[in-house]
Amino acid sequence: MDEDKPKDISTGSRYLVAFGESGEVPGIFRGYSAIGNETALVMDSDGTIRYIPVSKVTSVTLLESVAGEVKKKEEPGVNYG
Repeated sequence: MDEDKPKDISTGSRYLVAFGESGEVPGIFRGYSAIGNETALVMDSDGTIRYIPVSKVTSVTLLESVAGEVKKKEEPGVNYG
């Protein structure tokens, strides 16, 4: 496996998401959202926001990685009061 390639789906990167039997959406990954009790990928495809249920995704292909280092959110500490 190539060490300089990203291993996580990162916000702002461009992907081709295949879903269902024949659906494909190229676009920029904007994040995750909840649809009822299911999680969906939020994709921006030429100005159209699409919500793709994770259970329907068959593959995700990285087309263009976001430039720069992706900063991870710092985990909140435990406070005892």
